[in-house]
Amino acid sequence: MLRIAILEKEQKAKDIIFECAKMLGEWEWTFAHFTKISEFAHADEKQRFDCLIMNELFHTPRISTSFIEAYPARIVIYCMDHLTETMKIPTNGRIFYIDRNQIKPEMKRIKGHFLSLLQSRKEYLLSYANLLVPLQIQDIYYIEKSEKKLIYHTRKGFFKERKTMAQAEQIFLPYDFIRIHAGLLVNVAHVAQITKDVMVLSNQEELPIARARRKAVIDWFHEYVDGK
Repeated sequence: MLRIAILEKEQKAKDIIFECAKMLGEWEWTFAHFTKISEFAHADEKQRFDCLIMNELFHTPRISTSFIEAYPARIVIYCMDHLTETMKIPTNGRIFYIDRNQIKPEMKRIKGHFLSLLQSRKEYLLSYANLLVPLQIQDIYYIEKSEKKLIYHTRKGFFKERKTMAQAEQIFLPYDFIRIHAGLLVNVAHVAQITKDVMVLSNQEELPIARARRKAVIDWFHEYVDGK
């Protein structure tokens, strides 16, 4: 169940809810509307919200530190009165800015990337030590090939599985993973920076991009950002 918190004026909140219903389709979701950050904070303590949609009045360092930076998996949408071109590029892959005076086209604009983030919340059942371990796909930083096994580098630590990289590609490419090296498959949601030779992840880890794959990786990443 996707839980959405909306901090906006009543009419705008209604418009947002209507567009969310169209965008989310068959996803199971629920929402709560708040007008004060204190009301939201109280509700958030009882049961964490997965997505936060709020007026630009709440776009402050204090609120960001408490309710956004502290929850790296939370998707955030700021409703702005004045939207710049720079704001149209999602920050850290999960923070969106939309024009609050054009809710319908703006929600349609971010739909692809937003749904991609939701897809990453699905689980992968990893066979580990004769047990099936559920891993949320969003928690996987990257997958590394090591001899006849794969090493999953995740927020919860390292896990190994006897599987080939080709098999991993079939499973994870639909969730926006990209092969940057013969032995590295990266979750693009965790990419913080990319250069000709190196991909820097959100956990500050640096991964080498194979020379033969450089152009394809950079071109793919630009298409990903533009398309989302």
